[in-house]
Amino acid sequence: MIHRLIVLTCVCLALAGCSRGLLGSSSPSPEAQQQQIPVNNELVLPPDLSLRQPGTGVAPSYQAPADDTQIASAPARPKYDPGARNARDPIQPQLDKYNISRVNPDGTVKKQGQLLDEIRLAVLADKRKQNPNYGTVFNSGELFNDN
Repeated sequence: MIHRLIVLTCVCLALAGCSRGLLGSSSPSPEAQQQQIPVNNELVLPPDLSLRQPGTGVAPSYQAPADDTQIASAPARPKYDPGARNARDPIQPQLDKYNISRVNPDGTVKKQGQLLDEIRLAVLADKRKQNPNYGTVFNSGELFNDN
């Protein structure tokens, strides 16, 4: 009984895989598709572009404006001091929450990675304050909890 089921399954799989070739295919074969592709057509520009032949004429040169008043000035973007509080920075709320400074005690600006490490450690300390077993083997049951 099991042998018949296995043989029947193999035959069904073989027919399903070959059914496209046996029943005929509605899409053209790769050889027929290759014959439909046009090759070696000439590159032609439409007449309305009126481009000059290469090498005829002189390329226009850039002329600097006589004074700075001709240059349209873009509105100046505000520049933030790297150590200053920046409300537009996405990590600023976490820095404010955990009272993390952007500047080292020696006055140098902290790098982004150092700030992220300090935030991670502060979050870990906050969670350990709520649950002393947080991050240990003893709360492994809570690993799959969303809290």
